[in-house]
Amino acid sequence: MNLKKKHLFIVKNIVYIISKENHYEVDSVQILILLLNDHLHNFKKEDVNMKKVLTVLMLVPLLVGCSKELEIHDSISEEEQAVYHQLPIAKYKDGYYIQDLNNNALYYIEENKNTLINYFYFHDDQFLEGNQRAYKRYESFIEAGMGFYVLDDAIYTLATYMNVEGETWDSFVQMSLDGKELKELFKLDFQPYCNFTIHNNKVYMIENTSHMTIHIFSLSGKELKSIKDTYADSFFISENKIYLRNAEFGHFSYIDENDEIINLPVKDNEYIEMINNDHVSSISYEDNTFNTLFSHYRSLTDTQDIHIFTNELVTYFDDQYIYTSQLSGMQKYRIYDLDANLVKEIIPSQSIQIEENEENNVRSINGETDFSVICRVIDNKIIAYNYTGPIECNIDTGQCKYTVQ
Repeated sequence: MNLKKKHLFIVKNIVYIISKENHYEVDSVQILILLLNDHLHNFKKEDVNMKKVLTVLMLVPLLVGCSKELEIHDSISEEEQAVYHQLPIAKYKDGYYIQDLNNNALYYIEENKNTLINYFYFHDDQFLEGNQRAYKRYESFIEAGMGFYVLDDAIYTLATYMNVEGETWDSFVQMSLDGKELKELFKLDFQPYCNFTIHNNKVYMIENTSHMTIHIFSLSGKELKSIKDTYADSFFISENKIYLRNAEFGHFSYIDENDEIINLPVKDNEYIEMINNDHVSSISYEDNTFNTLFSHYRSLTDTQDIHIFTNELVTYFDDQYIYTSQLSGMQKYRIYDLDANLVKEIIPSQSIQIEENEENNVRSINGETDFSVICRVIDNKIIAYNYTGPIECNIDTGQCKYTVQ
């Protein structure tokens, strides 16, 4: 190998290492290599020395510094992670983004105003082929019920892509707040389960397998770690611990600093529903008959109940109040203080006109109540829904209304 080729070989390898370590864009690195190649061709044999090469390499951060890995400065609150009965919702400024499950549309809701963002569907150069919608390269869509977060003035979620050859894959994506732009941040080589979160500039998601592996990625898509055999259908991160739960089998555990799965105490026939502020809510049934439901509010690490509610489901709580919902009959939202004193009761049907459903005679998520359980509380408003669409109830006035119609 002559001297010039040797130096070029060294340069290319150094640049490759720099790009891997600093997550620079590949296109930028390729441009840099071309520049270096041209530079070396202009050297006379006696002029080639590593000092000049290294001088050029010092320009790498200047040439491609603008392509550094994405960083997210906002953080996801424990409250946002904690909701399992959730209609996808994310607070932003004076309002919130919400997904209407009826038509898979994304809306931004403000006081007395809603804005349709998009239908969670994107394509390139769509055209009609006969009466069928078609696309030249790919289409992408975000499934109904898929969670999302709004951080640093952008929306982050998971999307499924399909190209014209019929190949499909899932990706972690960034969407603009107005819904007009979608950027694929990185592809996945597995099918993700719907639950994911972002913590300390890392993306956590569950692989949809029988054993439910948790994958941890950098924001550029570099897999940092995978933790197998978690058996989790959802997870929650608090103080750098990953809490796991499996609603079907009643598993409740966390992953310690050595990636060992540590089981947490769970009573017989107890199923964890929500985790927030070092407390959990859970449910159990009387003698496994499912006739009487008990909803428990207790500490994260102690099975001793602080409060038990009968035939009321604790679907949400924060550091001031416990919120319950009915599972059958006319929906009643009840708000208790942390001593279990009833503070407020709100009945949505008293202020919302309900259209009867021909089959079930009600419009609800489970066909047994006229409105869903509480999904979230934002700015002193209860957020829920029924088959007509999302609703919000003002806690101060007790008045409820549809937010999307």
